[in-house]
Amino acid sequence: MDQEAARPRAALPNGPPPSVTAGDLELFRVLAKRSGQPVESELRGASMGLAIPDGSRIRIVYSEGSTWRKGEVVAFLAGSRVMVHRVMHVGRRGPARRFLITQGDGNWICDPPVALDTIAGRVEEFRVDDRWQGVGPARTSLVRRSVSLASLVLLRTALEWNPSFAIRIARGMTHARMKARGLWMTLRQCLASNVRP
Repeated sequence: MDQEAARPRAALPNGPPPSVTAGDLELFRVLAKRSGQPVESELRGASMGLAIPDGSRIRIVYSEGSTWRKGEVVAFLAGSRVMVHRVMHVGRRGPARRFLITQGDGNWICDPPVALDTIAGRVEEFRVDDRWQGVGPARTSLVRRSVSLASLVLLRTALEWNPSFAIRIARGMTHARMKARGLWMTLRQCLASNVRP
């Protein structure tokens, strides 16, 4: 999946980000609550597009009992990685209230619904060239916004009806997207190999 991964300082510069567990997330919350200070990490990947460039330092702010709003950027545990994406929808009723729908600014479709208990905090600032700046709004093309809106409408409707169904739909969309991307890359390689200098 093309998503942002926040990486602690200890990870190797070009290696994969280290695995993170639910226990690590709980420890992060305890330390952040005790210190009252944001936690810094490095962002790897381009799925936050122009809003947070690849390789930026980010500040994650945790506050117990936070309410989340559309447009905010959050860090959350996704499997064994910490991801950083923008909130696209906040569940409104019943079991859906325990979930958010997120998406990277540079991604074409939304992520599977994110459980509130996996959120590490709000990403409020990033640093490029030794200057900290606030995270701005998403800047994406009209075509990308149109495609992502279709996935958002589908997932938002499914989430409000049944969160586990929404998760299955999102995983299916991601799988289909990855298959299409693989076919496109294969086609490009075939076309490039048939071009003569």
